[in-house]
Amino acid sequence: MVYSSTAVCETIAGGKSETIAVTKSSAYEAVMSRIALKEHIKTLTDSLSQGRGAGTPGGLHAREYIVDRYKEYGVEPLGVGGYLQDFKEKGLNCSNIVGMVSSTVRSDRYVVIGSHYDHLGIIKGIVYPGADDNASGVAVLLELAKAFARYKQDGNVLPVNLVFVAFDAHEQSMAGSRNFFSSTRIKPYTVDFMVNIDQIGSVLAPVHRGVNNYLLVLGQDKFQDWIWEKVELSNKLHGIDLDIDYSFYGSTQFYKLFYRLSEQVSFTERAVPSVLFTSGVTNLTNKPSDTEANINYEALRKRLSLIFYFIYNQIL
Repeated sequence: MVYSSTAVCETIAGGKSETIAVTKSSAYEAVMSRIALKEHIKTLTDSLSQGRGAGTPGGLHAREYIVDRYKEYGVEPLGVGGYLQDFKEKGLNCSNIVGMVSSTVRSDRYVVIGSHYDHLGIIKGIVYPGADDNASGVAVLLELAKAFARYKQDGNVLPVNLVFVAFDAHEQSMAGSRNFFSSTRIKPYTVDFMVNIDQIGSVLAPVHRGVNNYLLVLGQDKFQDWIWEKVELSNKLHGIDLDIDYSFYGSTQFYKLFYRLSEQVSFTERAVPSVLFTSGVTNLTNKPSDTEANINYEALRKRLSLIFYFIYNQIL
């Protein structure tokens, strides 16, 4: 099921309440903070995080930080067992971190927003901070959770359950996303769509030379038209004006390859419409030089806004 936004419908129809609807969504978009984005990334890449290797003390430090933010923002645990979805992978004790902003009226429909929080950890004594890959994605995930939790707390109607997942064990063949359905009550056919956020803080791989305000948006082929329409509408309606590429730099071969390297593939394989938001692979990816200093917060904040409006315009 795909929900239509009041703002979208009335904008197309030229309705008088267009300004009211857009202003309402903008009020919650404003809840999300560039300062908070930086705080999230700095914490997830600090000395205690040690590169956030799956099953390591650094990964546990990151996990505790994410759980604390869920609690602070009013994001509920998915089930009675708390926020952690534990699993083992290659002898490692791993945990997805799953929170939910539940629907106002009981619903069996879900939208999943995800981003992996683990990285390479320490290799031969060298820390791989993983700021872009993927502290940047987790920072966006947390700010989206904060905005939608506030939306519901303020008494607004939310017609569908929003599930926010920080996946573990990405570096172990995306084991976290592959374990997601195994121990939750959520079934693939109840998920209306999935949004994945992976490596979204860089300006080092622009679509067009010299344009920092860009974004790559990749979706399973049969859903590309739907994704394109909703993203373009959000980009233009709210004046974000990102340079958006839906083709992975025009390469069909690399599009298909790159799309299969992140968590949304675990959902598309189960026939869940899924979209990946990313700023692409760069010359810092999987290197110790992927540090917080290389994050472009102006571009990251615009990308966050677009994703927020994309989700908002889908469900409200």
